[in-house]
Amino acid sequence: MLKNNKGFTMVELLATVTILGILATIVTVSVTKTMQKAHKEYDQKQNKLFTTAAQTYFTDNRSELPKKLLTTSEVTLQELIDKNYIEEIVDYKKKAYDKEKSKAYVKKTGAGKYIYYSVLVGSDGRQIKDNLENKKSDDIETVIGAPDLTYTDMKKEPFTESDKTIYYVNKQITIPIELSSTTGISSYQYKINKLSSITSTGKKYKTSGEIAVDNTSFSDTISINAKDFANGIYQLEIDAYGYQAEGKTKKALYIIVIDKTKPKCTIKVSGTKGNKVDGRNLYWYKNGNLTATIDITEQNKYQYALAVTGTDTNLTYYNNTTSSEKKSFNDNIVGKQLNGYVIDKAGNKGKCETAEKIYYDPIPPTCKSSGGTNTISGNIDSFVNTNVTITGKCEDKNGSGCKQASVTKNFSESQKQEETPGKVEDKAGNEATCPNVKVYIDKTEPRCIPTSDSTWHASDFYVSATCSDNENGVGCEKTNYSSLVTLGSDVEGTATDTSITVSDKLGNKKQCEIPYYYDTKAPGCVSSGGSDSWTNDSRTLNGTCSDSGSGCVEHVTKLFNTEGSWTNQSPGIVKDNVGHETTCPADQTVKIDKKVPNASSSYHANYILYGYDNKDWYTNT
Repeated sequence: MLKNNKGFTMVELLATVTILGILATIVTVSVTKTMQKAHKEYDQKQNKLFTTAAQTYFTDNRSELPKKLLTTSEVTLQELIDKNYIEEIVDYKKKAYDKEKSKAYVKKTGAGKYIYYSVLVGSDGRQIKDNLENKKSDDIETVIGAPDLTYTDMKKEPFTESDKTIYYVNKQITIPIELSSTTGISSYQYKINKLSSITSTGKKYKTSGEIAVDNTSFSDTISINAKDFANGIYQLEIDAYGYQAEGKTKKALYIIVIDKTKPKCTIKVSGTKGNKVDGRNLYWYKNGNLTATIDITEQNKYQYALAVTGTDTNLTYYNNTTSSEKKSFNDNIVGKQLNGYVIDKAGNKGKCETAEKIYYDPIPPTCKSSGGTNTISGNIDSFVNTNVTITGKCEDKNGSGCKQASVTKNFSESQKQEETPGKVEDKAGNEATCPNVKVYIDKTEPRCIPTSDSTWHASDFYVSATCSDNENGVGCEKTNYSSLVTLGSDVEGTATDTSITVSDKLGNKKQCEIPYYYDTKAPGCVSSGGSDSWTNDSRTLNGTCSDSGSGCVEHVTKLFNTEGSWTNQSPGIVKDNVGHETTCPADQTVKIDKKVPNASSSYHANYILYGYDNKDWYTNT
């Protein structure tokens, strides 16, 4: 028995080839990475040999060690080979390293302390550095803590100007700092540079000198005493050093303004003057016009306050915006001076005062009004029909005194409103408007306003009017008035001779004429549309309405649509606009015949059948 053995399909072959390719790629990448790692480790071992040889060389030749802190000395690979400190070394390609470009270094980091590192340069130009050389020297972090302002008079927070943090000091400021680095800190120093302005770069003024750290972290406090400095602008700078020759981190810190001088100021007043003070060559100042201006000559101005002598405790200080600040006063100042107080940004205080005593009356006088009339729940006794005089009496006991005792105002016309006697004035020129009083004078008749509507009336009705006396009168006796109109029967028309009289509470009267419309007569109707003749179609009866009064609402019709004969028919009932009804005459006749005669008959009422179609009969006599 034969077996049918099948081979691989094309899809299976392609899948197999793809898998083999992926496995080959993985193996190749893995081998490449392993070789690269091996090459790197080989170069680092060679570089370590180079560094060790250099350390032995400098130990034997101590005169070539660097003398100053953080400076370096160097030796090339060629020199070490020539002096038998190392044999010629080759890279992983079996090619010699560049003997002149490959160098080893020694750096002084403290008293008797040195570090060694080297840089090998391969035949292809690549550089191999040992771990110490690979460390960055710019990762030193300088953190500044919040300065201690306990021993200075400056406010307990810095100022900011031109995006710079500024401290103004008149005594002493202490600034804590912290240095940290993962690669180690060799040393640091702080410098104080003097600036010509806040935005300038400055020049070195004082320095601490280099301070050895030799650690990965370090903290210190820097105290700046104002007595050791002249007034001016200074900048604190921190320079931190790593373990490389070029390893220096520089950070400029706060700007510090030393200011030990008390600020100076001048103060003067201005405003609108009134009368003299008791005949002396001094004048009262009036409300809202006394302004004290304080001019501050201190460059580092910060806050100011203005106060009257004797009220300079618990002062309210305001921030300066300019060198000349103004303030208005709201209280009486009688024979006292004004004082100005200034504080600069360092906390120094200064004071100034006006040259002469001030007399200031900012409070207007008071006024009491009298006269006039007042309503009490609409009582007519509160109104008068005579002239009225109202008076305003001035009072100003604690100020400069009234310029005049009183003011008056007279009224003779009819009115109903509140009025003021006028204004009173004190000697400083302050004015006050006297309170309003009610002045109710009624010498005029009220208004009569017809309110009846213009509709037609079918029976007795009332005409009406309203009374109005609100403009300046005492008010109407009542608001609504009415009168009954009695009508006859079967009449229609218009009347204009009815009148109503209205009255106010004082008896002033006004009459007005009121038109009205009446219709007590039913409308007329004429019937039409009927006929004594027969018809084979519908018929409509019409009722035509007529009314010379309020007018007809509408005409009426009546439709007849069935066969039959009717006599004495009426179209219906018509109405006028006030509701009267009239039945139209029943005098109409309607005859309707829509039936077709019997077709089997040859004769019909003396007529001879001639022919027939789908619509009509046709006959011949």
